[in-house]
Amino acid sequence: YRKFDAAWQEDNDASPAQIVLGFEHLFHRQFSQELHLSGAFGPNKLVEWTLGGYYYDETTVYPTHQVLNYAGALDFYGNDPVTANSKAGFLNATVHITPKLALNAGIRYTTEEKTYNYTRLNPDGTPSFVLGSVNGQSATYSGHHWDYRANLDYHFTNDVMAYASFSTGFKGGGTNPRPYFGPGAGCANPQCQLQSCGPEERDAYEIGVKSSFLDHRVAINIAGY
Repeated sequence: YRKFDAAWQEDNDASPAQIVLGFEHLFHRQFSQELHLSGAFGPNKLVEWTLGGYYYDETTVYPTHQVLNYAGALDFYGNDPVTANSKAGFLNATVHITPKLALNAGIRYTTEEKTYNYTRLNPDGTPSFVLGSVNGQSATYSGHHWDYRANLDYHFTNDVMAYASFSTGFKGGGTNPRPYFGPGAGCANPQCQLQSCGPEERDAYEIGVKSSFLDHRVAINIAGY
């Protein structure tokens, strides 16, 4: 469990002129939990396995006062609640093919959602004249992802091991935190800048050697990826 409440001011143009000023307040609360169940079966623990689940829940509120004189003396208040959650289940197993050769394999499924709610008000509390099409709107990202991992390792001796692995991964998507225009603002898209973006994905390959010498006083690890 994590929680923080922070407030600060910033002069983003870093000049004597008042061009871009921000008065910020950020409240954040999150809870996460991961559970594992591990075991083994077969002669001499032929297969070792771990089954697990992960849960994450977050709420962030971003009250702010922005003075953007570069944009025609734009002065507005925001108070943006953001909610996000992520759930995942995974299974990992190690198969000892021979006393020296092992296969490690894993699979993980993740589902997540994030919603950003926008508030854009004039200093007197009325909807912003410039950003009014964003006020009261929200944008949501939701998605799911399968990830995999496979690794072979071979122990030449108790102190020298070579390995090769392949894995996939992703960074979850999100929404536009700083839209200027929303529905009905003359944009070609009905939602205009209230858009969400998908996840970033990657495939990773790695090969390497891990070794130690002189009674474990010297370690040499080499990897390419």
